[in-house]
Amino acid sequence: MPSSARAAAAAASGVLSFFMASDTHLGHDVACPGCPGNVTTSLYLNTQFVLAANALSLNESAAWPAVLGGGPVLPPRALVISGDLVDNGYTESYEWRNWTRLFGLDGTDGLLTFPVYEGRGNHDGGNSSDPVEPHFVASEIVARNQLRAGTPAFNLTGVSSETGLHYSWAWAAGPGCTAHFVMLNEYAGHTCDGCSPAPSCFYGPTCYTGWTYPEDSLGFLEAVLPRAVGASGSPVFVIQHYCFDGYSNAWYSAAQRLELYRTLEAYNVAGVICGHTHSAAHYYWNGTDTGDTPGPGWIDVYNVPSTQKESGTTGAPEPPEWLVGEVAAAGDGTARVRVAHRVGGGWGTAVLASKTMSCSA
Repeated sequence: MPSSARAAAAAASGVLSFFMASDTHLGHDVACPGCPGNVTTSLYLNTQFVLAANALSLNESAAWPAVLGGGPVLPPRALVISGDLVDNGYTESYEWRNWTRLFGLDGTDGLLTFPVYEGRGNHDGGNSSDPVEPHFVASEIVARNQLRAGTPAFNLTGVSSETGLHYSWAWAAGPGCTAHFVMLNEYAGHTCDGCSPAPSCFYGPTCYTGWTYPEDSLGFLEAVLPRAVGASGSPVFVIQHYCFDGYSNAWYSAAQRLELYRTLEAYNVAGVICGHTHSAAHYYWNGTDTGDTPGPGWIDVYNVPSTQKESGTTGAPEPPEWLVGEVAAAGDGTARVRVAHRVGGGWGTAVLASKTMSCSA
C-alpha cells in the first residue's frame, strides 16, 4: 500500500504516529570515509536517514519493540525536527537549499515522502538585521509557516502574530482524543539575558542581537494554549531545541526554564521534544531538576538524537538516529503514549518509553 494510502488508513484508525529527528546539520563538511561519491558526512547520512524513514513508513510488517507492547508501526502523519537544521545558518545558504531538497515541506517536494514540521536551533543563524547575523533560515521558516497556514492538511492552530516563526498544530489520536503540538524553536522565553536591542528586525518588531534571543516564544505559548487547548485536557507536546540536561542548561537560564514549567502546569503535558545534545535520552523534569523516575508533576522529556553521526576517532559515518512516537486513544478517556529509538533501520535501546495518560478532545 502506498505511503499516502497507509497514512490515510492510519489516520482513519485513530492512532497517531509521528517521527522525530534533530540536529540534521546539513553542511557539516567533514570528510566521509567510505561514503560513495563526492559527498560530505551530513549529506550522506541525512539522505540515509530520509530513506530509512521512508522505508519504515511503507513497511507493513514493521513492529514496535515487544517491551513497548508490540503491534504495527503505522505510517507517520509527519516528521518533527527540533532544530539545528543546518550547520552554519550565518553565511552558508546552500546548506538550507540542500536541506529543503531532502526534507521538502509537504511530502511531495523533497526526498522525504511525508510532511515535515521544523524548528530553528542555535546553528541556524541569528535573528537581527546585523549583516554578520543573517536570518535566512528563520525567514524561510516564516514563509513555510504561511504555506502551512494556508494548507488545511497541516492542521495549524496558531502562528506567532509578531514573528510568524512559532506555530502550533493538532492531530487526532483516536475517538475523543486530540494531541496538540507547539513549536517554540530554540527555547521557551520572552527575551534573552544580556542581549542588546537590534535597530530593526526582519519581521518588524524590536529584536535582539545574537542567536540566544527566543523571539518571545513563551509569549506565543502563553497565548496559544488557552485558545487552542483550554480546559479540554488534551495532551500537549512542546518542541524546542534545548533540553534540560547540564549541557543544554548552559544555553539559557534557570529562570526561563522554570517559567516554561509554570506555564505548562495547568495543562496535560505529554512531553517536551528537544535535541541539541546529539544523543537519545528519556528522562523527567520538574522545572528545576531532572530524574530517571517521575514524581508528581514531572514532565517526560524526549531528547531526540542527531541524524548526523560519525565516528569520533575515524570520522567514518555511523547510522543516523531518530525517534518514533505514537499516541493511541483507548476509547475510555485515556491514551497510550509510546516513544522508541531508531538506529539506522533497526531499534535502539536508549529510549523505550510508554505511559497511559488522560486524553480528551
